[in-house]
Amino acid sequence: MWGRCRRPLATRPRESTCALCKRCADAQNRETENAVIETLDSPLISEDAPDLGSFADPVPNSPIREKHRRDVLSTGARRSAVLADARHGAFADHAGRSAHSSVGGAEPALAGVSVIVPCFNEEGCIAETARQIQDALRQSGRPFEILFVDDGSTDATGNALAAIEDEKRIRVLRHSRNRGYGFSLKHGIEHAAHELIAIIDADGTYPIARLAELIDGMETADMVVGARVGKNVSVPLARRPAKWALRRLACYLAEYEIPDLNSGMRIMRRDVVRRFVGLLPDGFSFTTTITLAMLTHGYEVKYVPIDYARRIGRSSIRPVRDTMNFFSLIVRTVLCFKPLRVFAPASASLFATAVAVAAISKLAFGQLADVTSVTLAMSAVQLLGIGLVADLIDRRVPYAGG
Repeated sequence: MWGRCRRPLATRPRESTCALCKRCADAQNRETENAVIETLDSPLISEDAPDLGSFADPVPNSPIREKHRRDVLSTGARRSAVLADARHGAFADHAGRSAHSSVGGAEPALAGVSVIVPCFNEEGCIAETARQIQDALRQSGRPFEILFVDDGSTDATGNALAAIEDEKRIRVLRHSRNRGYGFSLKHGIEHAAHELIAIIDADGTYPIARLAELIDGMETADMVVGARVGKNVSVPLARRPAKWALRRLACYLAEYEIPDLNSGMRIMRRDVVRRFVGLLPDGFSFTTTITLAMLTHGYEVKYVPIDYARRIGRSSIRPVRDTMNFFSLIVRTVLCFKPLRVFAPASASLFATAVAVAAISKLAFGQLADVTSVTLAMSAVQLLGIGLVADLIDRRVPYAGG
């Protein structure tokens, strides 16, 4: 027995190698030698066999004596070779187990990062964005790659990407036409080579220098989001009321306080994102959907306050249309995962309306509006029933990905 290994070599599972590599290797080597010696040694053939002079063989050079001498020599050589092979195999096997133990033990290898940068008419930001991302990730000490996704740009973005495409760790994916922000991210995730997925815009609004900090936060989370609640946040006044309303609705439906619903700077685990890829839209609501999907499924989401600068170039967001789409998307997403958070309040509102109509009609007009009240009350009961069935289906058949 040695170190933390409490079982003999022959019965110890492969994954339970102790961390005391040298001591463990020596002990394994000794056990291997003993096992081989016990197998090879026999009373008649052994390196310790007495010389034939002690036997009553009257003929010194008889065939029997020569045959025995050859057997002794060949057995010794064979045992030495087998011991060497066994010793080499024991060390190789121990090294493999030690490597396996180090991956899943106290000192795991740092997970690689694939940074996905969707681009649409961002010719003035490409080179600087690539440089800043490389500088930030080199400091993290992790393997990384950068995937720029050109979403059908009509300016010189393609030329800017071609100028950096040959650089190490940079790849470019191109669309022949504009497919949408979410589609670009899904395309990048499909081609990502590493376990961690980082997304960030190419418009210079997010603090790229803090990318390594967010990546380190993934040690204890399934997603780390850069929440735009820092001291220097530049959000147009016209968008703030809609963003506040969207956030409050999402907080209620997800039963979680969400500092920033649709931040475009976040780190995610690739296997978790792929679970929901069939649900994620092609437009700007990608980030909203993945936030709600992970929160309603109990994944650990961490928020880190960041600043948000004024963008370089023109925004692709359409305020009215995209805001309406966000409201619709939030409701639809929560209907998939927590339907009672939608159906129960709607049912309660209808029932309260039925009671109010009945009371007002009786008190104000002296006649009960029974048909209207009963219709509203029955609608409330039916809506609640639909919600209960939807909730039962969601619990029995959880979402398993696209």
